[in-house]
Amino acid sequence: MLSNNKTIGKKIKELRIKNWEKYSQWEIANILWINRVSLSLIENWERELKEEEIKILSEIFEIDDINYFKVNIVKLNKTDDLYNFKRVLLYVLNKVKDKKNVWKTVLYKLLYFIEFNHFEKYWDTLLGIDFIKWPKWPVPLNAHKIFNDMEKKWQIDEIMNRFRWFLQYKLLSNVDKIDLSDLWKDKLELIDNVISKFWDKSATWISEYSHGDMPYKATKEIWDIIPKELVFYRTSTYSITEW
Repeated sequence: MLSNNKTIGKKIKELRIKNWEKYSQWEIANILWINRVSLSLIENWERELKEEEIKILSEIFEIDDINYFKVNIVKLNKTDDLYNFKRVLLYVLNKVKDKKNVWKTVLYKLLYFIEFNHFEKYWDTLLGIDFIKWPKWPVPLNAHKIFNDMEKKWQIDEIMNRFRWFLQYKLLSNVDKIDLSDLWKDKLELIDNVISKFWDKSATWISEYSHGDMPYKATKEIWDIIPKELVFYRTSTYSITEW
């Protein structure tokens, strides 16, 4: 499986820095018949690398392009307590990869509504994880630790963007195919419905909307775990149960 643009970009940059005595950025760009701006775009995953360019890079750096520029298909450990959370996360990331507004804060809310909508409908957890109350949105418990672990295993990548006076963070999946075949059709539709409902909304809109949901609203203290049972006190605006 060919790794995504960011993974390739990171590896090319690593090779260039490692071989800086032999090749400057200008020299590598010249060998590829591109300019330095294009090479910079490749390294920052903003331009796709062509197959012939991979072959040229493999020759000048004396590496095996098959083993170096490709990554193993990630197989999640089914005995992992976070197995369901990770595979649903990767599935969602693949579905929203072309959506510019789905930064990490929006992703948190997508996962929140997937989990809490599932609990309302099936009286059981889907993601197998708790959510805590942050001042502006619900967040999966230990999210930062989980994402760091997944990034170390090349399952995901994190990118950063500066917007006005603050930073935005986005997760990208390195796994093309996620096995959700054991989920009921209704459960997969529940996930897809949440994604389609929110992926074109602004982060501000989704934040305000999530604040009105009873589980988040009724949880008093910041950092407290949000009780899933509170979904049964939802208003008709949030409930997925037919009234």
